[in-house]
Amino acid sequence: MPKVSVIVPCYNVAQYVSKCLDSLTNQTLSDIEIICIDDKSTDGTLKILKQYATQDSRIKLIQQPQNGGLSNARNAGLDVACGDYIGFVDSDDYVDSDFYKELYEICRINGSDIACGVLCVVEPQKTYSLDNHPSCLVKGLPTVLSHINNGSVCSKLFKRTLFEKIRFPSGLYYEDNLTLLELLLCANLVAFDEAVFYYYRFNPNSIVHDEKKHEKRVCDSVEILSRINKLSKNRSAKEADAIKQTFLKILFMRTEYLTNKNYRTQLNNIFGKRYLKSVVMTSCVRKMSNKIRRFVFRIQNNRVKIFKITVYKIKG
Repeated sequence: MPKVSVIVPCYNVAQYVSKCLDSLTNQTLSDIEIICIDDKSTDGTLKILKQYATQDSRIKLIQQPQNGGLSNARNAGLDVACGDYIGFVDSDDYVDSDFYKELYEICRINGSDIACGVLCVVEPQKTYSLDNHPSCLVKGLPTVLSHINNGSVCSKLFKRTLFEKIRFPSGLYYEDNLTLLELLLCANLVAFDEAVFYYYRFNPNSIVHDEKKHEKRVCDSVEILSRINKLSKNRSAKEADAIKQTFLKILFMRTEYLTNKNYRTQLNNIFGKRYLKSVVMTSCVRKMSNKIRRFVFRIQNNRVKIFKITVYKIKG
């Protein structure tokens, strides 16, 4: 049984997938399985995947009978994953060479259910971080959520048993956010590591940035926020507020709220108009603070990264 299973959904990424797989096959943690799911690609992606699978026995290749989208591909990977822990990498992204070794060791030594690295956005002219958490161990949902700055599952490592009753919702954008919350609700201890990086490649041609899909993205964000709000209703007042604040921070579309009456009405119905007022106000401040944080990250990005698991201190 491998220590870590890494699930890699692939669809028409012939231009990028080699760098992704190179970053995984060269991990300093060698005891991993790499599950590649070809989602009925129409370019040369499948050919590249077959070549890598032939060269490295740790790569398992699943061919979907038809294009089913990101969630279905991830779920197909979860159904066959054997590792003690589960990681996710999008096929146009890549990770540090010690990414999974560090996160796995944190979980193994400290008994963490989830370990979170740093998500970096790679653009043609700049790279910046979406996270600013310190290295620490955290208990208690409100404290855990105070360290969460993005809803991606890709910059994190999860104990496989957390997925026994959890799968990604099919056919929706922003599905990571809902699944991440469900996983956090099941976790007892969460670790954060400031010294290992997941690199999200900004791809202007990806479906996430397709202007033709803008209306669906808006509708799906409302649906995901609605489901998140329902999950918060079963929690304490403090936990419920932490859930809403965290995922509104990630998913709230300020411009859409100010210009799209239907979007504004739907969110007001879900969270309450009075509650949303504070979100609109703080979104302006957050936008400026994000710019400052990205600037500081670029300055510090060349620093020597020193990381010791033994300095962890439980908070919460």
